[in-house]
Amino acid sequence: NGWLQNQTEPQSADTVLRFSTSREAGLGDALPAGTVRVYMRDARGQPQFIGENGIGHTSMGSALALKTGEAFDVKVQPMLDKRERIDSGEWERTARYRVTTPGKAPTELTVETEKVFWRTTMTYKVTNAKATPVTVEVVQGGLDNWWHDTRVPSETIKGEQRSADERVWQVPVPANGETTLTVQFDSRY
Repeated sequence: NGWLQNQTEPQSADTVLRFSTSREAGLGDALPAGTVRVYMRDARGQPQFIGENGIGHTSMGSALALKTGEAFDVKVQPMLDKRERIDSGEWERTARYRVTTPGKAPTELTVETEKVFWRTTMTYKVTNAKATPVTVEVVQGGLDNWWHDTRVPSETIKGEQRSADERVWQVPVPANGETTLTVQFDSRY
């Protein structure tokens, strides 16, 4: 999802097969570059093709995430709920949620103009038309925007900061149901 964007239509969730090439995970070998085709057994036990993707040369013990397609029955619709200016006092109160670039310390700047801060509330509506529950990984990119200081004071599901630019949530969605994730971001832009 693009940062600060609404989607008028729900987007199909990517279907991703995650596995390790480690011995403990059952493979225990390197994989050559090429196309990986994924099959699942249907109700009669027959293999059914569900998707494919290319990989580079992969050493033993590597973690892989192969996108095999897009789910037609699992959707995500991001919506920008609210964007408001906040004062520097509110900005300082959220410092414990600061997101920084790994290996770099936050820096202090002398600014001759008034600092402007923004609080943005995003909602992600995740729907599931399957007869079984699913967990959808929702990824919000575009958070860094060269400032290195986006903060998350509130989120309805605990997320993980993958990088200065991306935050990720594992969103459980019941069978034939929906889950709404709401997140507040504090930023300088």
